[in-house]
Amino acid sequence: MQKREIKEKLSSLNLIRIGTSGSLQREIPVDSFVFSKFGLGLDGLLNFYRLPNTEVEKEIIEAFRKHYPNEGILALPYLSSCSPKLEDKLSEGMFKGITASCSGFYAPQGRVLRYELARPNFIETLHSFKSGDNRITNFEMETGAMYGLATILGHHCCSINAIVANRITNEHTHKAEETMDRMIETVLDRIAAEL
Repeated sequence: MQKREIKEKLSSLNLIRIGTSGSLQREIPVDSFVFSKFGLGLDGLLNFYRLPNTEVEKEIIEAFRKHYPNEGILALPYLSSCSPKLEDKLSEGMFKGITASCSGFYAPQGRVLRYELARPNFIETLHSFKSGDNRITNFEMETGAMYGLATILGHHCCSINAIVANRITNEHTHKAEETMDRMIETVLDRIAAEL
């Protein structure tokens, strides 16, 4: 019988996102893989939840606010970490860093289509950010929210991206499907090795 009540014993799930992304660092080439050590949310979603932060996460958030003092939603970034357990199992040989999660595909990622950008230097701002050894390696639209919600709900979460474009060198992949297949096989092989 269904009671629609919260279970007494909650399950902790392993959530693994695999997708595509744009690189924000010159040395992270197209067709490489990035494992997101942190998700930096620029979409505002987790500002509506009580998200606990570690001291390292707080330092990165504060450094970003100082690096990019701005009005509006970008003045309220949030940050959450990947699951260390999944990082140990899946990240070998991949680039690691902060993945910025934007609120959309066009202007929020610096693309221009028949309109003027409100923040024309946004890509350079993300590219030049550094907090200790941590820098923004790539951007997309999902990782920040996923990491934050997984943290709140007690799940293990990670995000792995195939780089299909380098926004600093303006290079684009010519073999996206092959790169995605290779990434999927790599991740599935590593998951299967742990079973």
